[in-house]
Amino acid sequence: MAYAQKQNLNVFLTADQSLLLAPAGLGEVEKAADLILAAVKAGTKIAVFGDYDVDGVCATSILFDFLYRKLGAEVVPYIPDRFDEGYGMNADALQDLADSGTGLVITVDCGIRDEGLVSKFAGRLEFVITDHHTLPPEGVPVSAAAVVHPGHPETPYPDATSAEQQ
Repeated sequence: MAYAQKQNLNVFLTADQSLLLAPAGLGEVEKAADLILAAVKAGTKIAVFGDYDVDGVCATSILFDFLYRKLGAEVVPYIPDRFDEGYGMNADALQDLADSGTGLVITVDCGIRDEGLVSKFAGRLEFVITDHHTLPPEGVPVSAAAVVHPGHPETPYPDATSAEQQ
């Protein structure tokens, strides 16, 4: 649904909660949860890899707080320097995380276009990708252990769109 028209925006802003879809249908969200809980239980070091923008920083903070305070996980937040590292994951950061003993990388607000990096570090790092940006033409990163994205092929949501399509 496009929100450019006033009536569509009003429907969105005054929507009844019964219209919300179950989060379990969002791509591989249950698989992602199982992988994260298994890593916490095993004592695996987890990195939450975010982005430097508002939603990336907020998502990193919220997930870090939950994993650390509520689940007692060994977890580190990672937000790249916007000037030196740019947007999203990069090989140097992933190498540093792998060298520091990280076993699981959970991306927030990035990673959907990083199949090359995910496959490069497969075997050293496991990846759970959570992102809302437009899928690349080749689709979700197949080397990731789990991908949570509104446009995931396994998402049954009607009109699933990403941030860039609104």
